[in-house]
Amino acid sequence: MSQVSPAHTEGRLVYELGNRQWDIPKLRELVEDVLPHNNAFDDVEVEHDFETIGRRIMLLNGRRLDHLHLILLAIRDVTEQRRMKAQQQT
Repeated sequence: MSQVSPAHTEGRLVYELGNRQWDIPKLRELVEDVLPHNNAFDDVEVEHDFETIGRRIMLLNGRRLDHLHLILLAIRDVTEQRRMKAQQQT
């Protein structure tokens, strides 16, 4: 979805990717403040307005990989799921 090539991602912080579209305050807090003190975070919901695709609702999961000094970050777009759920409730 982010349409960023590996050549533009390797060795860079997630906040620097693309047009800095991932420089999201909640994501930055999770990576910089939560992961150093905990090994993981699960299903943290974040809403963000992206320049090209509009407002999205995402679930973030992260794990610290100590032996590699890296993190594993999974981002799942649940925007449509949430829209459908809201429609069903009305």
